[in-house]
Amino acid sequence: MKDFFTIALIWGVVFAGCATSPGDTPDCPECDNVNELLVGFNCVSIDQVEACGPDGHLHGTECHCFSGQQPTTIGDTEYCLQDDCQDINVEIDLRACDEIDESPEPVTPVTDFADFEDAHAGLERAVEVDLPEGLESFLHFPGMETAEYAVFLDTTGVLDAVLDASGTDLDAQAMGANPDCPEELVEVWHVDVVNNTGAGQPQIIRFKAGAVDRVKLLVYQLPEDGHEHE
Repeated sequence: MKDFFTIALIWGVVFAGCATSPGDTPDCPECDNVNELLVGFNCVSIDQVEACGPDGHLHGTECHCFSGQQPTTIGDTEYCLQDDCQDINVEIDLRACDEIDESPEPVTPVTDFADFEDAHAGLERAVEVDLPEGLESFLHFPGMETAEYAVFLDTTGVLDAVLDASGTDLDAQAMGANPDCPEELVEVWHVDVVNNTGAGQPQIIRFKAGAVDRVKLLVYQLPEDGHEHE
């Protein structure tokens, strides 16, 4: 019993020493980059970090690092390492600015809603969409789970609505321009997706007829703990 209280006292001192007052920044841990990687503000076991993470993603068959660094190979996998502690969940606006400058994947939308599966936009990948003259058109992106998604566009007034596979309108709101690159991504929509199936489900973007000839866009799933878009 004595040992228990001794251990409790020691941990109490440790936590008290680690506590920070409002406005303080906690010390950034040093991860070994072999068995663990820095993710956000913590060292995370490497087997829990996806390839090209935590500061990048797989772009086609290549790692695309958001901070511009070259991927680091650990074992048989490439990773994009964080240089310092950062809240990786609040950098989606900045990541979108970087991604939209990459070579976009061409996508041809469909003009019949029933054919939406033939026009696909992957998450976190820029696409360039040639819109048909004088007709509504559609493409879909995968809603992986119940969450809020952001659709970034380089043109205003072209997105008409976002629907689920049954044709029901989803809650979608225009949030203004991307604050980190308002001239490149002039319109951002937030879309509420409900998907509890355990598998990705199509969410369909409907474009207005005759709005423009071409638009570039990309879609991100926003983190559960919130994303402030000003």
